[in-house]
Amino acid sequence: ENYEIIINKFLTWCKTENITDINNENNKEIINNYLCYLTDKPNSTTGKPLSKYTINQYIKKVQYFLNYCKIQTSKPKLYKGAYVPNNRKFITYEDYTKILRYTHDKRTRIIIKILFQTGLRVHELVNITIQEYNTAPTEDEKKILTIQGKGNKTRHILISARLNNEIREYIDN
Repeated sequence: ENYEIIINKFLTWCKTENITDINNENNKEIINNYLCYLTDKPNSTTGKPLSKYTINQYIKKVQYFLNYCKIQTSKPKLYKGAYVPNNRKFITYEDYTKILRYTHDKRTRIIIKILFQTGLRVHELVNITIQEYNTAPTEDEKKILTIQGKGNKTRHILISARLNNEIREYIDN
């Protein structure tokens, strides 16, 4: 989807610029002009200029597209240092077991287990209703839960038989 959106934006730009022919001789100039356009273009949602990383992604995808169309492109000039590594910290299994050891409330324990074992986001978990969960298989079976994820995308989450039993027991009580 992302690739298609980027290519469609490039083709729309080509139409506005009256570019009807891209070939081996003129592609470098066209890509550089598109790079200038992206540099000046604000983000449609935030209104801020596009980040260097985003511009690099656009240019790379346009280059892949042109190569797919059998148009030889030279390596485009990309912004150096545009990619900033993500320094996320992840919870370890040892930390997870410590948290469970010191959590005595049954509901909180189940919430922690669901988040850790399924990778659900908090807002996804909050939106699950008991009615949706009650359509699950019976005890001692795995449960596949269908949820609406980020960007309104449907995700299927597998809940282990053991966790499924704990959740059912909590719901019943």
